[in-house]
Amino acid sequence: EEEEEAWAAMLVCSDGEGGVRCESRVGLPGNPILGEGKPENQNVALPFCHGERVQMVDMNQEGYWEEALKMRPLLQEFESSAKAGPVTVIGFPEHIFTQSSGFVTAIFIGLQERYFGSFVQRVLDEPLDVRLHYGHPDLLDKLHFATRGGVSKASKEINLSEDIFSGYKTVLAGGCVVFREYHLVGKGRPTNLMEITGFFAKLSSGSAASLTTRDVARFAASAPLVKLFSYYYSAIAFYVHDVIVMHVTVLIPYLLAMLALVGLDHRFNNYEAQPLSLFALLPLLLSLMTAVPALCMVL
Repeated sequence: EEEEEAWAAMLVCSDGEGGVRCESRVGLPGNPILGEGKPENQNVALPFCHGERVQMVDMNQEGYWEEALKMRPLLQEFESSAKAGPVTVIGFPEHIFTQSSGFVTAIFIGLQERYFGSFVQRVLDEPLDVRLHYGHPDLLDKLHFATRGGVSKASKEINLSEDIFSGYKTVLAGGCVVFREYHLVGKGRPTNLMEITGFFAKLSSGSAASLTTRDVARFAASAPLVKLFSYYYSAIAFYVHDVIVMHVTVLIPYLLAMLALVGLDHRFNNYEAQPLSLFALLPLLLSLMTAVPALCMVL
């Protein structure tokens, strides 16, 4: 009889002679890569991590010596937070070092990351208390997540934004997420416009797919109304709002042309009686739709 194929996760290191040797091995029931590759690899590697905390760092990130000196007080945040429950995720900002490359798109993505990675998450933490886990470079309580199915969820398509499900998981289990700005990690972002567009398309698709999961349904059923509205704007509503803005921007010229064809444009554009005419009012309202929620998040 043919022997059945055996699967195992292995921790390997250099043997000092140009080869590799196995440090430890964990048996697996089968091929571990059933869903999305990144979260599957994270969960398979979790048993080999030493200690009680684990940091989620991407391959396009780097550390700084002076920031490494802050790791000790950052780890202490797990024990000294004023949150109601145990702290299981600690988030902090990123420094986009590709912003200095000089490309306009690199400057744009650097400013965008500064806005979301610092200003918005600061407000999501306090006072809204709806910050979840957005992947790198957060610190996680390894023991908490190892007993709850891992640090990510990996089902195909439905868990496209795999990191945020750790946030849902820990909040539903009574854990707390905090955000601290005295520590940061360097990160490289794409500088090509098509890559940036693809990245945001992935985020929006993952946000839409997450709405069909049981995690979001349980979170929505247990959250108070104010917290639910805060979560809604920080998640899918951001992309819904962008779609509305784009469609209204295209609709304005057609609306003005239609008013001119039927002879009603003078009723809306009496410059002598109305200093703020329809031509100025609609773009102004459109700008306020974008600016007011964002300013509320920051201020």
